[in-house]
Amino acid sequence: MAVTEERAVVHEALVEHRRELRLAFEDLKQATREFADPRDPIREHPSRWIVGGLVAGFLLGWRR
Repeated sequence: MAVTEERAVVHEALVEHRRELRLAFEDLKQATREFADPRDPIREHPSRWIVGGLVAGFLLGWRR
């Protein structure tokens, strides 16, 4: 009977560790998405991007 109880304790610990690992992985995925989102700099400074786009368009459209 002691072996069955030990297995149950180990199984519960394993289930808990898997749950914690899954939560940690979800947190990591969310942090990665937030870090790698290219829209954030545009949202923070839209006027810089508009001016940069206008300048780039002007330079590319300039014909000599």
